[in-house]
Amino acid sequence: MRVFLCRTPNLKQLVLPRKGDFSRKAVHMAMKSWGGLESINISSGVPIDYIFPAIREYCKSVSGIKFHCEFEEKHAEALIESTPNLKVFSIRSTVVSMKGLRSVLTSLEHLEAVNICHSFIMDMSHDGFSIFAVQDLQKYLPPSSMEKVIYCEEGSCLKCQYERSITPGSFLYRALQDIWQEDEITSLAH
Repeated sequence: MRVFLCRTPNLKQLVLPRKGDFSRKAVHMAMKSWGGLESINISSGVPIDYIFPAIREYCKSVSGIKFHCEFEEKHAEALIESTPNLKVFSIRSTVVSMKGLRSVLTSLEHLEAVNICHSFIMDMSHDGFSIFAVQDLQKYLPPSSMEKVIYCEEGSCLKCQYERSITPGSFLYRALQDIWQEDEITSLAH
């Protein structure tokens, strides 16, 4: 790993793998070496209690983050604490906590856009689960926050457009493999 870190000292964008066995020490060493990171794609392969403290300590330039795993309240708290200058955030096509989404939208003052296209927005309470449609967001989020939210409306997002372009009988895995790299926030598409 040290050889790889030495060869990429000016890394600006990082896409973390979905699977891996990363130690806290390895994550901190990598983030220390990549202090100029501007964009990170986070998957479930790296525990948040490893990655966010390292981002907070070493990567002050991070302005864009994309999640490829569930987004819960604990993720929102870590994100707010570790990336106060975050400008763009994507949690598309995943399960999203409404409380977490609201916290991010109301706490990060530099935030310009949050992509929730095809996300399943929900929250747990003592009564069970609450599921929110896009129309419900306006009831639970401040109007100024809604201006920052990117959501799928009448099939206008990249995923819907891609699915319409697939011919019947084509291999669906190809669609899923290609679409995860795309994003309505172009700086996070890789």
